[in-house]
Amino acid sequence: MSEIEWHALENDAFASYRWGAKPEKDLLIEDGDVLNVNGTELAFYVTPGHTPGTLTIDGDERHRAVLWGGTGLNYGSDVARIKSYTNSANAMKALVKEQNIDVFLSNHPGRDGTRDKLKALTER
Repeated sequence: MSEIEWHALENDAFASYRWGAKPEKDLLIEDGDVLNVNGTELAFYVTPGHTPGTLTIDGDERHRAVLWGGTGLNYGSDVARIKSYTNSANAMKALVKEQNIDVFLSNHPGRDGTRDKLKALTER
């Protein structure tokens, strides 16, 4: 998680009893960090809005993909959060265009057709 998200979780600012036990802090992701997973590089971007420290992940293999880490407005009419979400969405829109990303995934797979996309991949 990002430092902002760890801070929120540690201070119970956004934690929910429905999530179960809090995780132990093991890795801190900062905007622009790159993680190599089995030869695939994943770039992380802090995109606040959905939660204060939401991360969006950009990785590539055969396709350029981005995992938008904050689909959904879950905070009512908080104007500052709406503006933050809008700014993050605009930044990701620019990144998608700049880097020719052709696959958009959400952290909420029911909102972006991920289930159908994954099924199509297994049918190849």
